[in-house]
Amino acid sequence: MGRDDRNRNAAISETLSEIRDILSGGVTVDRLDRAKSALLRLCGRTDLFNFDIYPLPSVGGIESTYFIHCDPDGTNALYVSCARPGMSYRPHNHGGSWAIIGGVQGRESHRMFTETGDAAAPIDQRATLMVHPGHAVSMMPDGIHAIAVEGDEPILNLHLYGSRFENQQERSEFDEATGERFVFRLENVGEIVDCR
Repeated sequence: MGRDDRNRNAAISETLSEIRDILSGGVTVDRLDRAKSALLRLCGRTDLFNFDIYPLPSVGGIESTYFIHCDPDGTNALYVSCARPGMSYRPHNHGGSWAIIGGVQGRESHRMFTETGDAAAPIDQRATLMVHPGHAVSMMPDGIHAIAVEGDEPILNLHLYGSRFENQQERSEFDEATGERFVFRLENVGEIVDCR
């Protein structure tokens, strides 16, 4: 393990220790906001998180996801997401997991939704937020968002989830035009590289 790897692992460990302490009393909007600030400090370490270390997919690919940390019990799962312009996902949830997405490079829009309970129009958009350097979004376990890379610059973001993808409950995604709900397939994320 090289010095950069040791520095990155130490920075991740320190950040996640702080986030565990913040969320130890339970997950609330206020606590996630505090945890978001901690993750953003890690996002600022562009010496540890950049396209040289976590490259964009090869020609023809649009997104690469790198799995870089998970607690032994499957919680506090950290991923690096890199994507080219044109990447987007329709509204989806995270299978009962809270989430924090922090910007390292580029701009990604997050349209935030709530469930309505109406079968004909099951979700309602409540905000549009931007993830870019110095900015993050957080979602409670029932959160829903749609994402898209903005502009012509690729993005690199850190994604922290309450539980790793494989441990999340079944995810749903939504067709905004019809209101139809579908199962969100993990394979739609593309290749996930285990870099732990």
